[in-house]
Amino acid sequence: MNQPFQIDHQSLTLQDIAERCGVSKSTVSRAMVNDPRINAATRERVLAVAAEMGYNPSQNAAARRLALRGRGRDLLNHQIALCIRADMYTINYFSRMFKGIVDAMAQTDFSLLLMLVAPTDAPTVTFPMAFERGEIDGILLCADIHIANLPERLQQHPVLRSCPVVGTTTKEFRNITAVLADEGQGAYLATKHLLELGHRHVIHHLGHAEQENYQKRLAGVYRAYAEMKLDAGAYLHLMPFPGEWLDPHDLFSDNPFAESTSEARRFIAHLLGYLQDHPEITALLPLNDAIAIRLWRVLQRAGYRIPDDYSIIGFDDTDPMPDLAGRNLLTSVHLPLEEIGREAVRLIMHQIAARQKEQVEVVLPTELILRRSTGSARAQ
Repeated sequence: MNQPFQIDHQSLTLQDIAERCGVSKSTVSRAMVNDPRINAATRERVLAVAAEMGYNPSQNAAARRLALRGRGRDLLNHQIALCIRADMYTINYFSRMFKGIVDAMAQTDFSLLLMLVAPTDAPTVTFPMAFERGEIDGILLCADIHIANLPERLQQHPVLRSCPVVGTTTKEFRNITAVLADEGQGAYLATKHLLELGHRHVIHHLGHAEQENYQKRLAGVYRAYAEMKLDAGAYLHLMPFPGEWLDPHDLFSDNPFAESTSEARRFIAHLLGYLQDHPEITALLPLNDAIAIRLWRVLQRAGYRIPDDYSIIGFDDTDPMPDLAGRNLLTSVHLPLEEIGREAVRLIMHQIAARQKEQVEVVLPTELILRRSTGSARAQ
């Protein structure tokens, strides 16, 4: 009595498929990688038989990848990696960018692998095994790409250095495509708005002066003053803010004076003293919404009114300062974060299809969203 035909899926090989199809093993191998030397009908028949037999190409992917690289070709993995700092994905700025990435990825047949980088100053980072095995077709860098020397390690890695890389926050090293918001234009629009309202003396947070995007913001601020034929050096007050004020996780402390660190407490005392010594200051232009909201609450607690005494403009348009009805009161520079995420995916897919790395910069426009935190400068 004949036994039913059985296949051990764990040991199934290309030779088994070739024998079933009546073709050579090399024909099956070429059909699996969509080799143009194999006609469409043969390829479809081979793939259909392979699926019927339960062949899992991923079990042989490593061997195929090595063989293809030996011939100067790469195996498409249909997988993109997203590198992001582990403590950043819940922040509105990055969650909006992440939404754009996910929305765009859903329109492809690629999967997304998250690489969460520890938020430390460690000099190195351990790549997931998928990276080491060369199972990544492209890499998206989102937030703090300089942490743990990540860009440099990618460029020096024997497997990963050939992967296309797209950054979504900055473009400060070689061989990377970057999708950025026009932060210089945003700072220009915010400053121009304040100047048109009659403000002249403005506190501005420069941030990390060595970083390119902050330099672009400062250039935008100076451009607005220059267009009004005003000397920015005579009016602008550059002031650093405590590092933890950048984090919007705890924006609404009941008592903004009871800060967690002595640095923040010293800063609040310094800020209020500086404002008393410089009554000509009528506006503040901080780095982001988180700092703007903290400044607002500090000034309110000290008895000042927004915008009657001081106008404040945030940046990013991600974190609201709500009134009792839940309406956002904070004037802010809106960054197209979801569009940045979508454009980053479009560019990485283009480079993967073209099988080449590119070094281009795509800059998306910003806009100023007017709300209730800005008004005419008070009389001196």
